[in-house]
Amino acid sequence: HAANIPGLLVARVPLCLETLRGGRSFKDADLREMIVELSDVLAGHSGVMTSWDEYVNQLRSGKLEWSAWHRSDQFWKMHVGKMDEQDHRVVRMLAGVLADPEATDTSVAVACHDLSQYVRYNPEGKPFVARIGAKQRVMALMTESQSAEIKYEALMCVQQIMLNAWRN
Repeated sequence: HAANIPGLLVARVPLCLETLRGGRSFKDADLREMIVELSDVLAGHSGVMTSWDEYVNQLRSGKLEWSAWHRSDQFWKMHVGKMDEQDHRVVRMLAGVLADPEATDTSVAVACHDLSQYVRYNPEGKPFVARIGAKQRVMALMTESQSAEIKYEALMCVQQIMLNAWRN
């Protein structure tokens, strides 16, 4: 299904398929055929995704992992405006990760970090973050979370929100 392709690309399935194709010989002809077919389909989509596309696909998967673009000032400067598109869809998805009881500690920490970058590069976004309850959730995570990583990223996010509140 085409809807699964972004998630497969984010999960780096093409690399796994390449390993399977190159190093193993399967007796099951159907399995070999499926591996080749899936590899070909994914190859048609690889390389056409921008860093923003990869970011959004990772966010859609609900499984955020630290990657280069999360820590890149250049990435945030270039793309922060896109976070407000489609009624703040990306910001709402980040808030959804914060509220998801099934989210991993890493996903929550990355979501806190990304919200702090959103507010850092778009101070006008601060009231929206508060309006959708993300600010309150981040503040709660500073004390409620058992994860040191989440507490740290939540603190950095609140600091960024308050810094921008003070400047404005």
